[in-house]
Amino acid sequence: MMINVDYLKKNEYFYITVINNNQHQKMDPFNDFVCISEPHFSFEYLIKFLQKKLRFSNTEILMAMILVTRLIDKTNNERTSLNEHRLTITASLIVAKLRWDNSHINGYLSKVSGINLADLNQMEKSFLLLIDWNVYISQEDYKKLKEIFLQNY
Repeated sequence: MMINVDYLKKNEYFYITVINNNQHQKMDPFNDFVCISEPHFSFEYLIKFLQKKLRFSNTEILMAMILVTRLIDKTNNERTSLNEHRLTITASLIVAKLRWDNSHINGYLSKVSGINLADLNQMEKSFLLLIDWNVYISQEDYKKLKEIFLQNY
């Protein structure tokens, strides 16, 4: 098996071409977040888990949700029960790095979440590339999502 990475212009998808038995297959990096089966715990449990293990306040949770929303909107994908957990964990990893500048968070989050460290690192790379490294969260974005969050939860 041989792997080529195709570089495309900014704001376009990057694809990995896997050449296996002379067949070319383009893989969407969004697939890094899709599970084969639904996790055995609820999304609400995940939020409480992140608040406990990462000591996240509602502010950090909302920041992670803004990043997830940004990725979903940019890639024209949907948040589903097969991807929302991994998307949220990855966004939380990025928020934790932004807030605390902690370079050891990947290992810790891998340990407490049960996600293989190599997979978590790959998800972080894919997430950042898919949002063009746009991790800035404006007050307007924050207030808008906070209102939606308060209406629904």
